Amino acid sequence: GGARGVVGLVQESEPEGEGEGALQRYRERKLVAFSAEQVFDVVTRVAEYEKFVPYCTGSRVLHEGSDGRSQRAELGVGFQLFEERYISSIEMQPPYLVKATASDSQLFRVLESSWRLKPGPEAGQCWVTFQVEFAFKNAGYQHVASVFMKKIAESMLSAFEDRCQELYDSS
Repeated sequence: GGARGVVGLVQESEPEGEGEGALQRYRERKLVAFSAEQVFDVVTRVAEYEKFVPYCTGSRVLHEGSDGRSQRAELGVGFQLFEERYISSIEMQPPYLVKATASDSQLFRVLESSWRLKPGPEAGQCWVTFQVEFAFKNAGYQHVASVFMKKIAESMLSAFEDRCQELYDSS
């Protein structure tokens, strides 16, 4: 395959207010050299997250909706002194949208992420917009955990792109 440069990238990091449990948002948009179907497939293989998602310490699907449009999974994240497990409810609209909402979390008051996929200008390309919103229950975690979450968010899209390369690049 040829060189894969970043064709377009938008990053937003918006702390909305300071102090206890402030909601923060991170968004990244990028044109990747894979189809929406391929990226969707990788994003929805939640059980494989522990193999390639940064700081993911465990990923297990607990329930799959009979219509193939929803999942419940237990996910683990770990960094420094934190180790957190939570339940993620995942909604899917193949092949263009995946939304995940965390519940049963000790650490997060809010943790929601979404993947929006749109066909790119050429066949075999798509625009990927990854967004995560989070707020912590404990204001004491706010600073250290925000730095960590920003790191995770910034590496998330490239981790999924690398995974697509691993699975779909024959070259």
